Amino acid sequence: MAVGLVTLVAIQVAKRLTGLRGPVVVAIAVVVGALAAVYARASWPRLLLRYLTPAPLVFALVFLLLSPSSRLVLPARAEASAGPAPTAAGRQPPLVMILFDEFPLSSLLDHTGRIDRRVYPNFAALADQATWYRNATGVAGYTPWAMLTGRYPAKVKAPSYTEYPTTC
Repeated sequence: MAVGLVTLVAIQVAKRLTGLRGPVVVAIAVVVGALAAVYARASWPRLLLRYLTPAPLVFALVFLLLSPSSRLVLPARAEASAGPAPTAAGRQPPLVMILFDEFPLSSLLDHTGRIDRRVYPNFAALADQATWYRNATGVAGYTPWAMLTGRYPAKVKAPSYTEYPTTC
């Protein structure tokens, strides 16, 4: 009884999640129903799943503690060779750089090649008050390299201020 119910639910799930129809969906549902029958009758699948229950926690800890993203999560550690932080020689004017990644310029422009004030009035007002480098492009296709340094990287680093302390 339960296997038939699992098979019917599998048909609905397969139809909802895929574009498959007809005998292919029925075959997938029958396979899922057979796996449910094996799970219901045998003890080894339940034992295997019981031993695998801590796996998501282990994968999350490995990701957070041992991968390059750990520098984003863990507090920054001071390096022994790092000297004092550089100080500015005087008061600097405010600087804001806006870089739109994967945003085509042509979608902002009207037929004359200027920002379309009717469709994008705030972009036009920003362009009126700011210095706009309309032909500027990033140095790399990978967003963190193009946005954080403007130079090709010597090695792969996490996109964080802890990895690029002199550019932020």
